[in-house]
Amino acid sequence: MGGGGARGGGGPPRAATGLRKALELGAEGVIIPQVHDGAQMRAIVAATKFPPLGQRGGDSSVRSAGYGGPGFDWTEYAARTNRETLLIPMAESSVFFENIDDILSVPGIDAVHFGPADYALSCGIPVDYSMRHPQVRQAMRLLIKECHAREIKVMLPCFPYEPEQVEELLAEGGDMLLVGNDMAFLNAGCRRAAELIRGVRA
Repeated sequence: MGGGGARGGGGPPRAATGLRKALELGAEGVIIPQVHDGAQMRAIVAATKFPPLGQRGGDSSVRSAGYGGPGFDWTEYAARTNRETLLIPMAESSVFFENIDDILSVPGIDAVHFGPADYALSCGIPVDYSMRHPQVRQAMRLLIKECHAREIKVMLPCFPYEPEQVEELLAEGGDMLLVGNDMAFLNAGCRRAAELIRGVRA
């Protein structure tokens, strides 16, 4: 779910509306790509947190509010949502790291997800999901250091999907690892099926 500031008509930014709608549909948090500065991060917090933490508008006729059914209480709902909703901006550009102090100083960040591919592209260096390129590894370590100093968790992609890579990233200080995704699992399943068929025909 994007966190940019594009506007539509005379209303609020489209991205802010999208973030709110995702949460109202029942998402327990949002991962926001391409966060570049503190002002953008503050706008994201404003869009996703109820007052006094943010400026999110209320609607009790949505899934996250139990459609305003029996026992619904606005005070409890707003407080619980502010407490439990996860905000995870992505660190995936050189600009993020230029503004890392400004971004991470914004209250409300639960974790930061490092995006090594887009980071590498923004720096004009080879993409390496294993994060062994020296510049990418240095950025990853800086992110971990600065986040942990503020008690913010760090999410890292884990590739290749091997026990050694898991151990390495945990040792580096990663708190959450993304070990694959739906397309990776689908591709792996298709490869295994193809290997099985080839084995039967051999």
